[in-house]
Amino acid sequence: MIASCSILALTIIYAGFILWCHRGWKSIEVANKKANSKLLNVDVVVAIRNEEDTILNLLERLVIQNYPKSNFRIVVIDDHSDDDSFTTASNFLSHHAEINSMILHSEGQGKKAALAQAIKNSAADLILTTDADCLVQDGWIRSMAEPFSRPEISFVAGPVVLSGGKGLFSLLQKMEMIGLTGIAGASIANRRAMMCNGANLCYRKSAYDAVQGYLGSEFASGDDTQLMRKIHSEDPRKLLFVKSKNAIVKSHSLSNLKSFWQQRRRWATKIPFTLSFFTVFIAVVSWLVHAGLFLLLIALVFYPENTPLFLAAIIIKMTSELLFLKNVGKDLDQQIQSFLVVLIQPLYWLYISLIGLAVPFSSYEWKGRKVK
Repeated sequence: MIASCSILALTIIYAGFILWCHRGWKSIEVANKKANSKLLNVDVVVAIRNEEDTILNLLERLVIQNYPKSNFRIVVIDDHSDDDSFTTASNFLSHHAEINSMILHSEGQGKKAALAQAIKNSAADLILTTDADCLVQDGWIRSMAEPFSRPEISFVAGPVVLSGGKGLFSLLQKMEMIGLTGIAGASIANRRAMMCNGANLCYRKSAYDAVQGYLGSEFASGDDTQLMRKIHSEDPRKLLFVKSKNAIVKSHSLSNLKSFWQQRRRWATKIPFTLSFFTVFIAVVSWLVHAGLFLLLIALVFYPENTPLFLAAIIIKMTSELLFLKNVGKDLDQQIQSFLVVLIQPLYWLYISLIGLAVPFSSYEWKGRKVK
């Protein structure tokens, strides 16, 4: 009974956080649709590693952007690919001489080193990053650059959603990404920036230089969040989240459990080392809630008297989550099916529990590399 009451108490704290996020998300104004009065020069930086199957889809979207061609450049930097990623990108860009572009070989190891090298070679006003396996809207560059017409803005995060895939496994990933995007936007709006997604970031080159980029960070993952935290520590008002359908970047849901497991472990490694105390606290509470509910569900077989407390925790949790997810989903053109969200809850509890247990004790594999 004491354990059940503790889980209920933690669930109330967790739900309070979700409602805090809901308030923050609602406070974000829809991005101004007017053209930027002062067009800034933008370098779109894409670090690639073993992306020959996806890089062309992205480049095809970048060359048709509705941003003036004289004001942006595509910078592709290859992180020691084992396939024909470099040749594929190079050949495509060579056939589009109307677009300013540059393709580089990374001198270091890892995405962070590749990005740092590309940014060092940039003289643009803004750095805009995405991933090679993503797709962008025609108005993406304009939507992400427009907020910088306000001189106080130094760092802008944009929405990322998942597409493709079928079944509950794909649904779990899509719902989680909607939630993470909502938390990212809400926490920035609430002046307690917790996370962002490197697949859709834009920042002033001068702001990057001012905080010395990634200097001081020894971790392989988290280049996006680490930079955000540096700029946030100077002044939270320098950060902004773009709530615009034109700014949406689409990635793809993973098709197999191995890739999913490795990706989530990579994400989770950021939490203990690169984020704020507030973020770590919320992550711990979230893990305890999900692990606790999963264990309590099993325990009901032996202790059915805990059913009322279990149901109370579920109702509190799901009410706050569905309210938040539906609002974020509506703004991002993503359909939220309440019944399916409820249906995948036990699966989600199990996965969160396992991820939390696995992260401290082992390395992960990403893009053919093993990372500790």
